[in-house]
Amino acid sequence: ESGNLSHLVQEWLWPLALLTLALGAVGAFASVTLQGMLAYLVVLSVGTLLAGMALGTPEALQAALFYLIHSTWVAGALFLIADLVSRQRGIKEAQLIQGPALQNPYILGALFFAGAIAVAGLPPLSGFVGKLLLLKAAGSGWEAAVLWPVVLIGGLVTLVSLSRAGSTLFWRVGLSQLDSAELDNGRLLAAIGLLLMSPLLVACAAPVLDYIGAMVTQLHDLESYHMILHSGGGA
Repeated sequence: ESGNLSHLVQEWLWPLALLTLALGAVGAFASVTLQGMLAYLVVLSVGTLLAGMALGTPEALQAALFYLIHSTWVAGALFLIADLVSRQRGIKEAQLIQGPALQNPYILGALFFAGAIAVAGLPPLSGFVGKLLLLKAAGSGWEAAVLWPVVLIGGLVTLVSLSRAGSTLFWRVGLSQLDSAELDNGRLLAAIGLLLMSPLLVACAAPVLDYIGAMVTQLHDLESYHMILHSGGGA
Protein backbone atom coordinates (compact mmCIF):
# COMPACT_ATOMS: atom_id res chain seq x y z
CA GLU A 1 0.00 0.00 0.00
CA SER A 2 1.04 3.60 -0.49
CA GLY A 3 0.91 4.47 3.21
CA ASN A 4 2.02 8.03 3.98
CA LEU A 5 2.46 8.78 0.29
CA SER A 6 -1.25 8.28 -0.34
CA HIS A 7 -2.93 11.47 -1.65
CA LEU A 8 0.34 13.39 -1.15
CA VAL A 9 -0.32 15.63 -4.17
CA GLN A 10 -4.06 16.04 -3.62
CA GLU A 11 -3.83 19.06 -1.31
CA TRP A 12 -1.65 20.88 -3.85
CA LEU A 13 -4.06 20.53 -6.76
CA TRP A 14 -6.25 23.51 -5.83
CA PRO A 15 -3.40 26.05 -5.57
CA LEU A 16 -1.78 24.51 -8.65
CA ALA A 17 -5.03 24.93 -10.58
CA LEU A 18 -5.31 28.60 -9.56
CA LEU A 19 -1.65 29.24 -10.41
CA THR A 20 -2.06 27.57 -13.81
CA LEU A 21 -5.14 29.66 -14.50
CA ALA A 22 -3.32 32.87 -13.54
CA LEU A 23 -0.30 32.08 -15.71
CA GLY A 24 -2.50 31.14 -18.64
CA ALA A 25 -4.54 34.33 -18.33
CA VAL A 26 -1.49 36.60 -18.14
CA GLY A 27 0.15 34.79 -21.03
CA ALA A 28 -2.96 34.98 -23.22
CA PHE A 29 -3.34 38.74 -22.64
CA ALA A 30 0.35 39.38 -23.26
CA SER A 31 0.68 37.21 -26.38
CA VAL A 32 1.78 38.93 -29.57
CA THR A 33 1.07 36.01 -31.90
CA LEU A 34 -2.04 33.96 -32.49
CA GLN A 35 -0.30 30.63 -31.90
CA GLY A 36 1.23 31.94 -28.69
CA MET A 37 -2.16 33.05 -27.42
CA LEU A 38 -3.68 29.66 -28.25
CA ALA A 39 -0.88 27.91 -26.38
CA TYR A 40 -1.67 29.91 -23.24
CA LEU A 41 -5.37 29.19 -23.67
CA VAL A 42 -4.44 25.51 -23.55
CA VAL A 43 -2.74 26.29 -20.22
CA LEU A 44 -6.03 27.84 -19.07
CA SER A 45 -7.84 24.63 -19.99
CA VAL A 46 -5.30 22.66 -17.96
CA GLY A 47 -6.12 24.87 -14.98
CA THR A 48 -9.79 23.95 -15.35
CA LEU A 49 -8.89 20.26 -15.57
CA LEU A 50 -6.72 20.47 -12.44
CA ALA A 51 -9.57 22.11 -10.56
CA GLY A 52 -11.84 19.25 -11.54
CA MET A 53 -9.25 16.67 -10.51
CA ALA A 54 -8.80 18.43 -7.17
CA LEU A 55 -12.34 17.48 -6.23
CA GLY A 56 -11.24 13.86 -6.23
CA THR A 57 -14.71 12.37 -6.77
CA PRO A 58 -15.73 9.98 -9.56
CA GLU A 59 -18.23 12.54 -10.88
CA ALA A 60 -15.57 15.26 -11.05
CA LEU A 61 -13.05 12.98 -12.77
CA GLN A 62 -15.70 11.91 -15.27
CA ALA A 63 -16.45 15.54 -16.06
CA ALA A 64 -12.74 16.38 -16.33
CA LEU A 65 -12.11 13.57 -18.81
CA PHE A 66 -15.10 14.66 -20.90
CA TYR A 67 -13.72 18.21 -20.93
CA LEU A 68 -10.29 16.86 -21.87
CA ILE A 69 -11.71 15.20 -24.99
CA HIS A 70 -13.43 18.45 -25.96
CA SER A 71 -10.44 20.71 -25.37
CA THR A 72 -8.07 18.43 -27.29
CA TRP A 73 -10.18 18.46 -30.45
CA VAL A 74 -11.02 22.16 -30.34
CA ALA A 75 -7.45 23.25 -29.58
CA GLY A 76 -6.23 21.19 -32.53
CA ALA A 77 -8.77 22.88 -34.80
CA LEU A 78 -7.78 26.36 -33.63
CA PHE A 79 -4.09 25.74 -34.25
CA LEU A 80 -4.92 24.59 -37.79
CA ILE A 81 -7.04 27.71 -38.33
CA ALA A 82 -4.22 29.87 -37.00
CA ASP A 83 -1.88 28.33 -39.55
CA LEU A 84 -4.37 28.95 -42.37
CA VAL A 85 -4.76 32.59 -41.32
CA SER A 86 -1.02 33.23 -40.98
CA ARG A 87 -0.41 31.90 -44.51
CA GLN A 88 -2.62 34.69 -45.91
CA ARG A 89 -0.99 37.57 -44.00
CA GLY A 90 2.43 37.69 -45.65
CA ILE A 91 5.26 38.85 -43.43
CA LYS A 92 2.78 39.71 -40.64
CA GLU A 93 1.98 35.96 -40.38
CA ALA A 94 0.33 35.25 -36.99
CA GLN A 95 1.30 38.54 -35.32
CA LEU A 96 -1.65 40.20 -33.61
CA ILE A 97 -1.24 43.48 -35.50
CA GLN A 98 -3.04 44.99 -38.46
CA GLY A 99 -2.22 43.17 -41.68
CA PRO A 100 -3.51 42.70 -45.22
CA ALA A 101 -7.04 41.58 -45.93
CA LEU A 102 -7.39 37.83 -46.13
CA GLN A 103 -8.33 36.12 -49.38
CA ASN A 104 -10.83 33.90 -47.57
CA PRO A 105 -12.06 36.04 -44.68
CA TYR A 106 -15.56 34.60 -44.49
CA ILE A 107 -14.79 30.91 -44.21
CA LEU A 108 -11.74 31.47 -41.98
CA GLY A 109 -13.65 33.97 -39.86
CA ALA A 110 -16.57 31.60 -39.45
CA LEU A 111 -14.27 28.75 -38.41
CA PHE A 112 -12.41 31.00 -35.98
CA PHE A 113 -15.72 32.19 -34.49
CA ALA A 114 -16.96 28.60 -34.06
CA GLY A 115 -13.66 27.59 -32.46
CA ALA A 116 -13.77 30.58 -30.12
CA ILE A 117 -17.28 29.70 -28.92
CA ALA A 118 -16.27 26.07 -28.41
CA VAL A 119 -13.03 26.70 -26.51
CA ALA A 120 -14.64 29.40 -24.34
CA GLY A 121 -17.23 26.88 -23.17
CA LEU A 122 -20.34 28.63 -24.49
CA PRO A 123 -23.54 26.72 -25.29
CA PRO A 124 -24.52 24.64 -27.14
CA LEU A 125 -21.11 23.06 -27.79
CA SER A 126 -19.22 20.43 -25.79
CA GLY A 127 -17.15 22.86 -23.74
CA PHE A 128 -20.32 24.11 -22.07
CA VAL A 129 -21.39 20.55 -21.24
CA GLY A 130 -17.98 19.72 -19.78
CA LYS A 131 -17.88 22.83 -17.59
CA LEU A 132 -21.48 22.32 -16.48
CA LEU A 133 -20.65 18.77 -15.39
CA LEU A 134 -17.62 20.05 -13.46
CA LEU A 135 -19.66 22.68 -11.63
CA LYS A 136 -22.36 20.14 -10.84
CA ALA A 137 -19.76 17.77 -9.42
CA ALA A 138 -18.52 20.50 -7.05
CA GLY A 139 -21.80 20.51 -5.13
CA SER A 140 -22.37 23.48 -2.79
CA GLY A 141 -19.42 23.36 -0.39
CA TRP A 142 -16.14 25.26 -0.31
CA GLU A 143 -14.98 23.33 -3.37
CA ALA A 144 -17.74 24.97 -5.39
CA ALA A 145 -16.68 28.39 -4.08
CA VAL A 146 -13.22 27.74 -5.55
CA LEU A 147 -14.27 25.98 -8.75
CA TRP A 148 -16.85 28.50 -9.95
CA PRO A 149 -14.35 31.40 -10.17
CA VAL A 150 -11.80 29.13 -11.87
CA VAL A 151 -14.27 28.07 -14.56
CA LEU A 152 -15.91 31.48 -15.08
CA ILE A 153 -12.68 33.51 -15.10
CA GLY A 154 -11.08 31.00 -17.45
CA GLY A 155 -14.00 31.29 -19.86
CA LEU A 156 -14.00 35.09 -19.66
CA VAL A 157 -10.26 35.36 -20.33
CA THR A 158 -10.61 32.98 -23.27
CA LEU A 159 -13.49 34.94 -24.75
CA VAL A 160 -11.79 38.33 -24.36
CA SER A 161 -8.48 37.10 -25.79
CA LEU A 162 -10.09 35.48 -28.83
CA SER A 163 -12.35 38.50 -29.42
CA ARG A 164 -9.31 40.78 -29.48
CA ALA A 165 -7.49 38.47 -31.86
CA GLY A 166 -10.53 38.07 -34.11
CA SER A 167 -11.08 41.81 -34.48
CA THR A 168 -7.41 42.30 -35.39
CA LEU A 169 -7.25 39.47 -37.91
CA PHE A 170 -10.65 39.77 -39.63
CA TRP A 171 -11.94 43.30 -39.04
CA ARG A 172 -9.14 45.85 -38.62
CA VAL A 173 -7.32 44.88 -41.82
CA GLY A 174 -5.82 46.71 -44.78
CA LEU A 175 -7.37 47.00 -48.24
CA SER A 176 -4.76 45.00 -50.12
CA GLN A 177 -4.67 41.22 -50.52
CA LEU A 178 -1.72 38.93 -51.13
CA ASP A 179 -2.08 37.21 -54.50
CA SER A 180 0.23 34.37 -53.52
CA ALA A 181 -1.77 33.29 -50.49
CA GLU A 182 -3.64 30.04 -51.07
CA LEU A 183 -6.08 28.13 -48.90
CA ASP A 184 -4.73 24.71 -47.93
CA ASN A 185 -7.72 22.42 -48.45
CA GLY A 186 -6.18 19.61 -46.40
CA ARG A 187 -5.73 21.77 -43.32
CA LEU A 188 -9.14 23.35 -43.91
CA LEU A 189 -10.94 20.00 -43.99
CA ALA A 190 -9.02 18.82 -40.93
CA ALA A 191 -10.02 21.97 -38.99
CA ILE A 192 -13.67 21.59 -40.02
CA GLY A 193 -13.63 17.92 -39.02
CA LEU A 194 -12.20 18.68 -35.58
CA LEU A 195 -14.72 21.46 -34.98
CA LEU A 196 -17.58 19.15 -35.96
CA MET A 197 -16.46 16.77 -33.23
CA SER A 198 -17.70 19.30 -30.65
CA PRO A 199 -21.43 19.13 -31.55
CA LEU A 200 -21.02 15.40 -32.20
CA LEU A 201 -19.66 15.01 -28.67
CA VAL A 202 -22.76 16.79 -27.36
CA ALA A 203 -25.05 14.53 -29.41
CA CYS A 204 -23.24 11.43 -28.12
CA ALA A 205 -22.75 12.76 -24.58
CA ALA A 206 -24.75 10.00 -22.88
CA PRO A 207 -22.81 6.98 -24.24
CA VAL A 208 -19.50 8.83 -23.96
CA LEU A 209 -20.18 9.66 -20.31
CA ASP A 210 -21.25 6.07 -19.66
CA TYR A 211 -17.96 4.81 -21.09
CA ILE A 212 -15.92 7.35 -19.13
CA GLY A 213 -17.93 6.56 -16.00
CA ALA A 214 -17.12 2.85 -16.28
CA MET A 215 -13.44 3.70 -16.66
CA VAL A 216 -13.52 6.03 -13.65
CA THR A 217 -15.23 3.33 -11.58
CA GLN A 218 -12.38 0.97 -12.37
CA LEU A 219 -9.81 3.63 -11.47
CA HIS A 220 -11.46 4.13 -8.06
CA ASP A 221 -11.78 0.40 -7.38
CA LEU A 222 -8.65 0.18 -5.22
CA GLU A 223 -9.56 -3.20 -3.77
CA SER A 224 -9.21 -4.78 -7.21
CA TYR A 225 -5.74 -3.29 -7.57
CA HIS A 226 -4.76 -4.62 -4.16
CA MET A 227 -6.01 -8.08 -5.09
CA ILE A 228 -4.01 -8.02 -8.31
CA LEU A 229 -0.87 -6.90 -6.49
CA HIS A 230 -1.27 -9.51 -3.78
CA SER A 231 -1.93 -12.29 -6.28
CA GLY A 232 1.09 -11.22 -8.27
CA GLY A 233 3.25 -11.16 -5.19
CA GLY A 234 2.21 -14.63 -4.21
CA ALA A 235 2.90 -16.12 -7.64
